[in-house]
Amino acid sequence: MGCRLKGPVRAAALDPALPVRLELGEAASSALIVSNLPAGRYDVQVAADRTPPVVGLRIWGPGFPVATGTVTADTPMTFQLDGARGYLVLQATGGRAGGHLSLSYLGPPTENRPDLALDRRIDLVVRQIPGLADARQMRIQADGLVLADAAGRDIHHWPFSGTDEAEPIAIALDRRLPDIRHVALADDAALHGLHHYPGFFFRTGEVAADQAGRPLKVGVLGHDFKFIDIYLSYLKSVGHSVRFDTWDWAGPQDLVRSREVTAWADVILCEWGLANALWASRQAPPEKPLIVRLHAQEVRGAAQRFGRRIDANQVTQLVFVSETIRQQAVDLYGWPEAITCCVPNFVLPERFELSNWPHSGEGVLTLGLVGMTPASKRLDRALDLVEALQARGCPVRLRVKGRHPDLAGIRDVEQAYYRQVFSRLENSPDLKRAVVFDAWGRDMPEWYRKVDVVLSCSDNESFHYGLADGVLAGCPPVVWPWEGAAETYSADWICASVEDAAERVLSFRSMGAEQVTDMQGANRALVKRRYGREHIFRELTKILSAPFEGAD
Repeated sequence: MGCRLKGPVRAAALDPALPVRLELGEAASSALIVSNLPAGRYDVQVAADRTPPVVGLRIWGPGFPVATGTVTADTPMTFQLDGARGYLVLQATGGRAGGHLSLSYLGPPTENRPDLALDRRIDLVVRQIPGLADARQMRIQADGLVLADAAGRDIHHWPFSGTDEAEPIAIALDRRLPDIRHVALADDAALHGLHHYPGFFFRTGEVAADQAGRPLKVGVLGHDFKFIDIYLSYLKSVGHSVRFDTWDWAGPQDLVRSREVTAWADVILCEWGLANALWASRQAPPEKPLIVRLHAQEVRGAAQRFGRRIDANQVTQLVFVSETIRQQAVDLYGWPEAITCCVPNFVLPERFELSNWPHSGEGVLTLGLVGMTPASKRLDRALDLVEALQARGCPVRLRVKGRHPDLAGIRDVEQAYYRQVFSRLENSPDLKRAVVFDAWGRDMPEWYRKVDVVLSCSDNESFHYGLADGVLAGCPPVVWPWEGAAETYSADWICASVEDAAERVLSFRSMGAEQVTDMQGANRALVKRRYGREHIFRELTKILSAPFEGAD
């Protein structure tokens, strides 16, 4: 015997042993149905017509419990809630909810269950789950909505502010389920504390004109996709197919999957030139174009062992995010310059809005530093700047955003560096009171609204996203002269010393409102002009498509 839910419901006292049947239709045309369920196992079945819009299902709750979805022959969907409490949310956006509710991105292949077919304009159906085809099971470790309205508009929602490890659900699904078209919707996302950035993902009608040539199958190998996830989602939005093969930094996770992905692909893209690129240059099908995208760590320290062994004769293009790093790699590894090029990282200006300066508005000037690991980020320089401003009578605060170093897992020399930095804080009450450590999270637009001046104190960088994003958010920049900084951004942002940096910060305080507004606008325009996603996406797509120009 089951429990049937229809319309807006709270069912905190449901027995987890009972299957929960959710009926959608006219009763679900309002915003949502919420079932507040205790932890346990629930069989979720759907009775609904096949009228759009797509309705998404997600699990969330305090502590962000992990939901495990399983498809069986008898039950369209089973969820196991891990954690003390979870919420099952089904959302429609107007009109009648449709039979799309079967969580088709977790469901069986369309050809076996035609009753789960989706609106072809949206194409959310999973045709296979790499590595999980038999069990048809996956874990969702991200928090967000996967929804679409009847028109198929794509809108992306980031997860809750302040989460530690969460990432956008659409991206997480992209990695494991390459045949879906990620779509997201929910205009009332604020009701649940979601942060909504319209335009962050791509509306099909707006980007279709960018597609050139035949659709490509792109196999992506890498250990970390954070700098390219959005571009790969864009590729899918204009009709290309993408499959992921996740590696560890120093080696493969599943060579069977690696061979399957590279055999399937028209073009192979290695994100980072590490163990993944070494393997692909020697083991991937040699007739497949191989593109390797490199950042900065590839020319430093332990990572050099990969670069020295990459077979450049099997690489179609080496794409660097920095001209400085490109030249260093050519000099270090002897790679032919003819197969190298520079395409910078991209930024997302639409995520950030300018606001009145100073942002903190408390009479205390707030400096912001994104990232304090590795030691080359030079947290000590930021502390030097705080003390220099305090000595000049300037009320100042330093906010440091990012993960704390794992002293047990780093080299002795870095351990000594961080112990010295934190000892310095403990032994200086004035300095300690002025420093705030903020946890890593994807709430960067909100964080920058608490920051007045963005710092880039590093010894070396290839791009420094934290700097670019801070400028887009209206924070005047203070930059130490790491190699390539002036060329990447502007010589006017560079400070030669702590004293120079302090004077620059004080000069911002003395500016009138109109001057600050002009400076914010000019700085933002520079970053957007050079690194806006539209331009960078076109350049990357040209590189992927170049081997197929003229082909039928």
